[in-house]
Amino acid sequence: MPPTSPLLRRHRPHRRRAFTLLEIVLGMAIFFGSLAIFSQILWNGSRAAVQSQLRSQALVRCEAKLGEVVAGALPFQSQANQTFSSEPADVGWTWSVEIQPTNHPNLNNVVVEVEHVGNSGLSQAAVRLHRWMRDPAQLALVAMEAAKQDELNKQKAEEAKAEAERQKEEAKTNGSDSTKKPSRRGVGPNDDGRPKGDGNPKDGGNPKNGPNPKDGPNPKGNPGGEGNPKGGGPPNGGNGGWPSSPPAGYPPDLPWPPPFPFPSGAGPFPGPTPKGR
Repeated sequence: MPPTSPLLRRHRPHRRRAFTLLEIVLGMAIFFGSLAIFSQILWNGSRAAVQSQLRSQALVRCEAKLGEVVAGALPFQSQANQTFSSEPADVGWTWSVEIQPTNHPNLNNVVVEVEHVGNSGLSQAAVRLHRWMRDPAQLALVAMEAAKQDELNKQKAEEAKAEAERQKEEAKTNGSDSTKKPSRRGVGPNDDGRPKGDGNPKDGGNPKNGPNPKDGPNPKGNPGGEGNPKGGGPPNGGNGGWPSSPPAGYPPDLPWPPPFPFPSGAGPFPGPTPKGR
């Protein structure tokens, strides 16, 4: 029987306690739970990276298709599940176009959707874009009408310009005609058409073309000769009151009649020119 003395118990070696089955099970549960959590975190990160890459490609493809619809490269009509091409980079990619009417006339809602279909959920991605736009056919009609209206406006502007130039020319012509002196054209034999008259403007003649009114009868009824309105002159007309032939003794080198008219109030012609005159 072992000693029961306190001294002997004090020097007895201690035993190490082992893990129980419950502790082992709990430890394994914690380990496997943490492993599952870390695996899920890694899977979510990989899925997010792949999804981000696919969505970026889908957005670029969707904008390209929407640009083709707006530019008229694609027909303005609904299309579904259309493939891009047969290249390896385009495998699994599809696009769709849907034309939806709106409450506004001649205005449509264009919906373009690009989708990538893969073998797993990790490779699934889709992008959809909306844009309101008018029907290209209506836009073409509006453009044609605008072009026709522009042509009509140009024609009207050209016609108005031509009319303004014509009126300006007419105004110039009328102004030049009004500033010109009236032409006195008669029936006389003059080269410039001035009428031949008898010296009296009242009788329709031109005093510049016909005889001098001083050469004719005196309009006041003076009984003088034809050359002197006041009377006393020789009976001659057209020589300024001088007789038709020079008097005796007139120097032959001097012109006859003299270039000045017969002096008024000198009385009858004195006859032969006195010597020394």
